[in-house]
Amino acid sequence: MSTELRTHEIPESCGTIRETDVRKVGFWSGRLPGGLRPPEHAMRALVLAPVLALMAWYSASIRWQCDDAFISFRYVWHLVNGHGLVFNPGERVEGYTNFLWVLELAAVWRWLGVPPEVAADVLSAICTVVAVGCVIALAYRMPTGGIDSSGAARERAATARTFIAFGALLLLATSRTWAAWTTSGLETRQFTAFVLLGLYLVHTGRGRPGRLAAASLAFVGAEYTRPEGPLLWAFAGAWLLVEMGLARKFSWRDALAYGVPFVALVGAHYLWRHAYYGDWLPNTYYAKYVRPWPEAGVRYYASVALETGVWLLLPFAIVGAVARLRLGDRLHVLSALVVGAHVVYLVRVGGDHFEWRPLDFYWPLLAIAAVEGMLATASAAARWMERRRWGRASRLEVAAGLALLALGSFYGSVIQRAKADATASLTTRDETFTLIVQLDQRNAAGLFSVPLMGPIVRVYNELQDYCLRHGVGTVWREHEVFWRDELRKWSRYEVARGRQPLPPDAVTARGSIGIFGYYLADIVLIDLKGLTDRTVARQTSDRPNERRYMAHDRYASLEYLHSRGFNVLVEPAARTREEALNVAPFVLQLADDAWMPFNSRLPEWVDETFTGRPLWLWRTAREVGCFGDGLPPGWILEGDAFVDGLSQTALPTRTLLWPERCAMTRVLSTRDGGAARKGSARSPRFEARADTILELRLGGTHVDQVGARLVDVSGAILSTIMPIDESSLFPEHFDLSPFAGRELSLEIFDDSADGWVMATAIVVLQARRIADGD
Repeated sequence: MSTELRTHEIPESCGTIRETDVRKVGFWSGRLPGGLRPPEHAMRALVLAPVLALMAWYSASIRWQCDDAFISFRYVWHLVNGHGLVFNPGERVEGYTNFLWVLELAAVWRWLGVPPEVAADVLSAICTVVAVGCVIALAYRMPTGGIDSSGAARERAATARTFIAFGALLLLATSRTWAAWTTSGLETRQFTAFVLLGLYLVHTGRGRPGRLAAASLAFVGAEYTRPEGPLLWAFAGAWLLVEMGLARKFSWRDALAYGVPFVALVGAHYLWRHAYYGDWLPNTYYAKYVRPWPEAGVRYYASVALETGVWLLLPFAIVGAVARLRLGDRLHVLSALVVGAHVVYLVRVGGDHFEWRPLDFYWPLLAIAAVEGMLATASAAARWMERRRWGRASRLEVAAGLALLALGSFYGSVIQRAKADATASLTTRDETFTLIVQLDQRNAAGLFSVPLMGPIVRVYNELQDYCLRHGVGTVWREHEVFWRDELRKWSRYEVARGRQPLPPDAVTARGSIGIFGYYLADIVLIDLKGLTDRTVARQTSDRPNERRYMAHDRYASLEYLHSRGFNVLVEPAARTREEALNVAPFVLQLADDAWMPFNSRLPEWVDETFTGRPLWLWRTAREVGCFGDGLPPGWILEGDAFVDGLSQTALPTRTLLWPERCAMTRVLSTRDGGAARKGSARSPRFEARADTILELRLGGTHVDQVGARLVDVSGAILSTIMPIDESSLFPEHFDLSPFAGRELSLEIFDDSADGWVMATAIVVLQARRIADGD
């Protein structure tokens, strides 16, 4: 085969590429027609295989699912079971933003029998493969033009392509945020795959209407997956029109091929949404968006720029974009235009509640451009060093390119890794609730020994303090722990899903509705935050931005809950009856090892509607301290804390929790007695039995010197409860079963200098099963 270097004339916008151009821009320039030979394909696969294995391992090692994904899963369950695309049967509200994702999961469950919590990870893995394929295709897409050679130029270009693909994949494989959103149960990676595919097809589609029609369909898939799809399609289309203008060759065929499929299919989606749900936009938009919040959006992007190394990668990406532009290729301009439009949109709305989730499609585009910039920089540095006779340019170029890639990979992941390590030991909901991570010498000492990281981390901490206090970009660990905690609490209810365990008119309410709602799909569920509730989503919110918490600005009122018939509050599943009865007044048996504790503010409704169901509940066995008619006989007052006797009820009772056992018009209280008063009020004796508890309503200051304690006849203290709330009388319980057969008393005490206690409605309750007609 001839080794002669041929020059090909190419479109005017690209100019002519010659062998001198190859030397000028380094070993990564030039597109070689004909592709790689089979041995080169095998070599490319061998080079990319380790980094792909690293990406797969990293993603699998932090597999998780987001509670919000289970909102979509509940829609899937109702669709598969014939109720339609609804959260509650009979209520058409679009509380999801991933139409196509829901349909796919429903189809997989219906036809293959694979539930969404399993299918979502499989589909997300497939989408990751598609996204990676697009990254490789874009990386191997050299600038327009050609050099036909079987010699050194061909080998250099092939090596460069492989290096770009390898480098881009390495940056992704070492990115924790890329790994985190490989699973999650959400549609995030599918949206990324559609966007990358659409951009690749647009970039290679001018003059090829069929390819542009495919690009249009890819963006249709993006819009069906996420509402931002039209924004990205529009700016990609603007780039296409500019390309036509620069080439001075406008094509109606190209324009129509790109525009018509999207407009027709997305228009049909909007018309269907309005016909089915009565809204032009998903209900989640109305629930989450209150007003512009750019001060949060700017901090959100500043945080991610520092955490993911964008501060270092972006300059290289600009160099890579300029290098391509010199050869007439504007791939990175297309990427910047689409990403930039999305940045403007997200800054306006204030960012996102989840840690970098909507930015998932940024990283492949940034990685490709950055690695190309690293190679361009390495080429320039190598030529400079060769002129000074420091070595051969080809070897210096490779060494410099690898060094820059290692630098970018390290700085792109070092804060993410430190943040993950600093939170790795946090495994409970209490530890991670509204988690604010501050990296310092105690939890990330090694980070501060890295050059440049000291000042960067200090700025990062300030940004994170603002963002996390406002629920912007909340830490991944918080959601991962919450997922595990919610599964532990609610997944056992799967045994009863589809069997209508509660009466059809049961209505419950909750703020976190994902996992809870999926495993309790039979129960009408009111979303307190309005994501799936049209009325709550449209409540006005006058909370100023400095006091907002992202996506949590609206909340259902108690009056609204009552108007909707709210009548039951389900507690986490228990394994035994005794365990269940310790947390709620009513217990429903679902299986031998699955019991449903629940509460109701309407005990008469429970009595009327649960006939025929395996229900256990607490019945009053003895009134110990119902103070409506005064202090009952047998109570002993000591000291002067209760010298004034009973007081009028001064605190509200929480009627959403536990039924009221007796009138609570009067209370034993030390709140108004003066700080100097101390003493106790002891009840008459009562016998403790198996399957009994002592219930009381308790309020006061949360200090050790005030509260209620269970004592035996000798005065020995068996158990103590301190008040947890100064604003209401909260139901508290002593389990009497461990003391069965003993004579006990309850003592309300105040031994503090500045605290107070208040108690009423003290009764002994016994567990009973309600049979038919009982």
